[in-house]
Amino acid sequence: MVSRRQVRELLDQGLDYRTIGERLGIPAGQAHLIATGVPADGGDTVTADDRRRSGAQPASQHLANPPTENPTSKEMVREWIRSRVRADPQLREATARRDAVPGRIREPDVGNGLAVLTREHNRIAAMVKELKTLPGHSDGGSQEQISQRGQLVEMIATAMSRHETIENEHFWPIVRRVLPDGDSWADGAAQRQQQGQETLAALGEHPADSEEFDQLVGTLISQSHQHAAYQDHLFLELHRAMPSGELEELGETLRRAGSQDSSR
Repeated sequence: MVSRRQVRELLDQGLDYRTIGERLGIPAGQAHLIATGVPADGGDTVTADDRRRSGAQPASQHLANPPTENPTSKEMVREWIRSRVRADPQLREATARRDAVPGRIREPDVGNGLAVLTREHNRIAAMVKELKTLPGHSDGGSQEQISQRGQLVEMIATAMSRHETIENEHFWPIVRRVLPDGDSWADGAAQRQQQGQETLAALGEHPADSEEFDQLVGTLISQSHQHAAYQDHLFLELHRAMPSGELEELGETLRRAGSQDSSR
């Protein structure tokens, strides 16, 4: 058991509580408690007299809440995982079968325009989620994973281009007409589209195994989330403003446009 004398001797040598804790094999907060009798996370329970005790610090909360460490970021952990995969035939087979294409999303049996657009958004969101899940060059991803990230970016760029073309032709004109602030909504969306296109264009200029690519992927993911939140809010406004018949008609128009685009 660590004694107060041991901790005090190390304090006298000029060591801080974190270093003392490492040397004695105890948490820094426990070292503080042993030396002073005052808990590091005492908060309002610590009196002025307690704070004047030898070894006490003006602020000690950080000693009670040391920074966490993610073991999966260590190379030895990654190597252990790889060795487990190599030793397991089923895991090797599953890894070999996996590609960058996300699983199929079950399409709802509804046909109004907002449902059609939501379905398309979900398809793109699934690819973005897969992109976020795969480790890149900066996170120690394998060559296969890095290659898959590059493929996903290309797929996202293609899907977004088709989706935005259909929206610009058939959806945003209706938004401008139906909502009192429709012009503002449509202009805001156009600005977000432009930002996304610029990010995708920049991604095309960098190899998938570069830090620049990984940074731009982070930007793309953030933009995707912001765009989704923007249109979720817009869809609520349209749901209130448009009669169900018009929403059904919009859905048919969007489905027809999507079918024509897919057949090209």
